[in-house]
Amino acid sequence: MSRPKIFLAAVLLCLMLWPAFATALTPEEEEGKSWALFRRIVGPSYLWGLDGVMTIPQADMIGPWKLAISGVWTDAGTLRGEDLYDVKYSIIFCPNPNMEFSYTRKELIFVDGLERSPIHADIYNLKLKIIDFDKDYLPKLGASIYGFEVNDIDDFAMSNVYLNLATVMTEDIPFKLPLLDESNLGIHLGVEFGLLESTETENFFFAGVDLSTWKNRIMLLGEYVGANEEGENGVFNAGIAFRLYDMFELGIASYDVGGQAVDESSLMVHTSFTIPIAKIWNHFAKKKNLPILPESEEDYQ
Repeated sequence: MSRPKIFLAAVLLCLMLWPAFATALTPEEEEGKSWALFRRIVGPSYLWGLDGVMTIPQADMIGPWKLAISGVWTDAGTLRGEDLYDVKYSIIFCPNPNMEFSYTRKELIFVDGLERSPIHADIYNLKLKIIDFDKDYLPKLGASIYGFEVNDIDDFAMSNVYLNLATVMTEDIPFKLPLLDESNLGIHLGVEFGLLESTETENFFFAGVDLSTWKNRIMLLGEYVGANEEGENGVFNAGIAFRLYDMFELGIASYDVGGQAVDESSLMVHTSFTIPIAKIWNHFAKKKNLPILPESEEDYQ
């Protein structure tokens, strides 16, 4: 492991051990499904099955020198009698196989007229791949820092800025079956530090699986998110996603199947568009004898 990666990993782990980042997110009025969804889903709009399952991270990135624009729309119930969408859209940039940055805008939007509610947030995320043995069947370890800032919330009594920390282990199991071509089973286990349920710092656990087949064109996804140390109060989400030309992605999922945490399940719709910066640059660079950018993790080896 290089010195910069060791330094970044050390800083991240020190932050994770700091015990005082969790803060209450409690509205003055009775909490409903809309607010429960808003405060539970605090990560970026991941590319499903690539750098995240659906709402939880993976240790993998979107790919070196790639820029992605991603969005998720979730049925968020009602607020003061009006139907709402929980809308989240992200810009994600990956400069190398071990680092990913993203900015996310998160809003509650009224269905009628698509007017914005007073509640919105900005989410800043840095994700690092700390350990990667670069061999099949051996796990990878990643970690994320989320800065979560809530704005324009006159009707709610809460602090404005939060810090969320998570670490995740990813295990990829490639395989081939008749008719399925190249396939992969991803298993993801992680822990998240605080910010969801109380004023005290708590650990919240998550787990997810994704089965990608036909060269990552079709993905089946499942995750269990936000369980406390007793394994309670988590939500189970299930979905399917389709990827075309490694650039376009469309997914649909059910959030909180069975309605255990937010009263009833919610429909989630995801879409993303990925720009392969290195591939576009190299197309012109080869003609002009300019430096070539790495297009995949293998190019770094």
